[in-house]
Amino acid sequence: MRFERGEPNDLWQIDFSAPFSLGDGSKVWPVPVLDDHSRYCVGLFAARDCSGASALASISQAYRRYGLPNEMLSDHGSAFGVSRQNISAFTTHLWALGIGHTQGRYAHPQTQGKLERFNRTLRGECIDRHDYTSVDDWSKCFEEYRLLYNETRPHEALGDETPASRYKPSERAFAEPDRDHREHGEGLVHRRVDVSGRIWLLQHPVKVGNGLCGWIVAAKHEGQGVWTVQFRGRPICQAVLAKLAPYRPRP
Repeated sequence: MRFERGEPNDLWQIDFSAPFSLGDGSKVWPVPVLDDHSRYCVGLFAARDCSGASALASISQAYRRYGLPNEMLSDHGSAFGVSRQNISAFTTHLWALGIGHTQGRYAHPQTQGKLERFNRTLRGECIDRHDYTSVDDWSKCFEEYRLLYNETRPHEALGDETPASRYKPSERAFAEPDRDHREHGEGLVHRRVDVSGRIWLLQHPVKVGNGLCGWIVAAKHEGQGVWTVQFRGRPICQAVLAKLAPYRPRP
């Protein structure tokens, strides 16, 4: 049986589609964002690169239009974070909004089969049929195709219904996440992550990840010198700080 979430906005999928070249040699990366339940395309963007910043800009536009999903599914591309040992800016952003981030298994594209299928359809029905010379023109083209895909084009997997017939916007409205948010909890201390991805505990530097730079994280002493660092209730790392380090000014 085909996997499918039970409700709209329970899970969105995001990916960078294969890039194509413009006449001046620059490239365009399509960025589709698909609702898993309805196959409704909540966003289809033309990006100038496949960076984390482009991924965040894309989903932020989708949030403003349709509200927040409960969970986001991506692969392990560098834009989304290649490992849980180094939390990405993309994952940080999702967690700050109360959105879970799930990543498919390595070398297992079937996890995002709906997006794989969408990308093939986009290539055949849109990209290969046009020859625009600017990212702005491709953005307009993608938006026109997104509306056609959602509201007019029947889908065999949906019983020849349209995605629009099964989709409704989220009740969770988007608001910019607060980088200064401090979690509540007994025994928590709060630190801002510096530009090197570190915090300081008992005068020791503790690496928590560059994706968290500028955000407030919480730390708690678990006993016997073990500290757990967390972000929005999710553990990030642990550090063993046996004793107070000799004082030295912060760099």
